[in-house]
Amino acid sequence: MPEGTTYGYWEAAYGLMNEAGLCMGESSCSGRLTTVPIDENPHGALFWVGELASVALEICSTARGAIETMGRLAEEHGFYGTPEVEEAGEALTIADGDEAWVFHILADDTGNGAVWAAEKVPKGHATIVPNVFVIREIDPDDDQNFMFSKNLFDVAERLGWWDGNGRLDFTQTYSVGEYTHPYYAGRRLWRAFSLWAPSQNFDPKLGVEVDRPTYPFSVKPDEPITLAKMKSLYRDHMEGTQYDLTKHVTAGGAFGTPNSYAEAEAEHSIEYGACERAISLFRTQDAYIAVTHKGKPGVIHFAIGAPHASVFAPIIVKPNPSVTSIPALENTWQGEFNGNSLWWAVLSVSNMMDLKWCYMIKDVQKAQKEAEDEIDFMMKNKSFDDLEKQTPALCDSLTRRWFELHYTLLGRYQNGYTNWGYSKPG
Repeated sequence: MPEGTTYGYWEAAYGLMNEAGLCMGESSCSGRLTTVPIDENPHGALFWVGELASVALEICSTARGAIETMGRLAEEHGFYGTPEVEEAGEALTIADGDEAWVFHILADDTGNGAVWAAEKVPKGHATIVPNVFVIREIDPDDDQNFMFSKNLFDVAERLGWWDGNGRLDFTQTYSVGEYTHPYYAGRRLWRAFSLWAPSQNFDPKLGVEVDRPTYPFSVKPDEPITLAKMKSLYRDHMEGTQYDLTKHVTAGGAFGTPNSYAEAEAEHSIEYGACERAISLFRTQDAYIAVTHKGKPGVIHFAIGAPHASVFAPIIVKPNPSVTSIPALENTWQGEFNGNSLWWAVLSVSNMMDLKWCYMIKDVQKAQKEAEDEIDFMMKNKSFDDLEKQTPALCDSLTRRWFELHYTLLGRYQNGYTNWGYSKPG
């Protein structure tokens, strides 16, 4: 690696944002080519997506630079996803203060290289990568909007996946498609696009098809996408639609819980059908909204745990930070309860909500609004330096509040009551 300027960055399993304002998001995708890491086979690959992102955040300040760096390293030293095609590929959304890109990558046919492509999100547009590749036709002559590996076309021709005529469709060539069922990714694509651009009347039943695009790469929102709208999207279970997971008609659980836990033994007896895949899941580790502006400190609005039960706290990202550790967000080991952990506080609320979702969700949303309104007020009235210094204490305070919320729910809905002391069991 060339020596030069390096940047501090925040990460949570995957890289989030560096002090230059470069930020990333990650989504595992299916891919037709797989390999193994070099520690399992000396002819395998060196990099997985987390390490690629970390290296890029450490030495890059722009989205283009990050893509070039990750692509070069993966081509030279190899990329690996999972051994199974369902998650053999990876996608990163990458943005700086000027541009936003979508980056796709998977192994190549040698097992120690990589195939990758990136497409720029048009100005004023928004996109989503819901565990499936979304880049379609590559224009090799448009270097302003496309970047790709040197072997992109050669590998496809060598394997007989592309005849060399016309433009190569990246998804058609290198994707296996949906994880599990036809709407696992497609319904989330539709949900985001329909919320951002309802005037376009997107069809919810198209799903994702490898052989042809069913939805566009990106959309121009009817209205600006606010921070509040993004928080709502992360907490979404398709409420208010015909696929609303909080309603019994779409396989919602008792008292309207949208959570369908995986791998129940009885599910193997069901030959057809599947549960809808919500955006907010009970098993979500974290959700975040990275906000970057040229020449200003970045902000990561970070919600640990399931977004529908969590609260978004701001992490200020800037040069010469005064805060490099937030204990309440770091005490997340799941093997032992920790009363100082915001993760455990959110998990306590999330698990409690399943008992009487249709009632408890109102209490949780009220608590979320109160806390996030207070945070918004802080964001508007304090300097970045002050906000940064107060973040650890803020997260400690949120931890206490969320444990209190858990006990409030326990008391209010104990033993079958809907509002203890004021209502009958039911």
